[in-house]
Amino acid sequence: MGAWIDQSLGKSGSAMSGKTRLWLSGLLAFLLLLLGVMVYEYRFPDFFELQHKEGDRPGVHFTETLVTMTGDMKDRWLPNDIFWPSILLDNPQNFQMGELEVVRYSTRVLRDNLSRLRTTDNIDKAADRAYTAFSNDPTKWIWPSAESKWEEGYKALVAYRANLESGKSKFYPRADNLVELLDQYISLLGGVTTRLSNIPSDMDGERLTEETAGDPNFEGEKYVRIQVNWWEIDNEFYYAQGVAFGLRQMLLAVETDSKEILQLKKATELLENILFILEHTQWEPKYMVMNCAPGSWVPCQNDPMMLGSRLQDVRQKLSSIVQMLKD
Repeated sequence: MGAWIDQSLGKSGSAMSGKTRLWLSGLLAFLLLLLGVMVYEYRFPDFFELQHKEGDRPGVHFTETLVTMTGDMKDRWLPNDIFWPSILLDNPQNFQMGELEVVRYSTRVLRDNLSRLRTTDNIDKAADRAYTAFSNDPTKWIWPSAESKWEEGYKALVAYRANLESGKSKFYPRADNLVELLDQYISLLGGVTTRLSNIPSDMDGERLTEETAGDPNFEGEKYVRIQVNWWEIDNEFYYAQGVAFGLRQMLLAVETDSKEILQLKKATELLENILFILEHTQWEPKYMVMNCAPGSWVPCQNDPMMLGSRLQDVRQKLSSIVQMLKD
């Protein structure tokens, strides 16, 4: 009787052990799959350069750059993900949000200025569709999804490029249009560098910025409270990197499409210097993304401060080009 009980318990224990091993194997395979998805999705776009063809119409490189950037965005958009594990990839998500902001600024100027001879001209329908599409909520997962709107914007840009090549659409790389475009980029960089400069050191909370001091038209309080929580530091850093990536691509296109006006105003060398700086804004921090105070015990480097310094330099140089174009 005792031997029968021992034998039965042995079989039961063996069966339970087999089921446990099967369950653990399935769980391990699932976790490895999720890890693989995270490794695959955690990537950033590489810089690209379009080949200039003799006889290309002005605006082809500007439009083709937007087509290339938005084509990648629509194929692998992350900020609206609601399922684990890609929802945890906040670094690529914020990078894409920064890149999107450059697309929005660029398509707005394309619609309002670059595609029109004067402000009384009709708005180009394809350029208008592109701007409208990219103005949608980037976090919407459905009804409509961000990807579906990016698809509409991408197709509108492809249509504009085709119309540009056939002569149905126009692109005017005049000095005043270039000034409007660069002013928009300067404004965008102003917000980015302000956020980076107000990131706290060693989690010391929020700071105040005197960004409105000296503005005679400002009627509010002199100081504006800029809140950057320590757990949002990496979001600001990667967002700024996305902006820098997009600006480098668009300014490279500007260098080609506005070559004559830049040479006439002797601004080519300065623009090339800007492109060089922007090429050195893409790096992966060695440790946590933080600003370390002098003598800090935290093993990190001041990645936001270094990036902010480079983007502030770009902003100042763009302002110099704008002044050169106006003279």
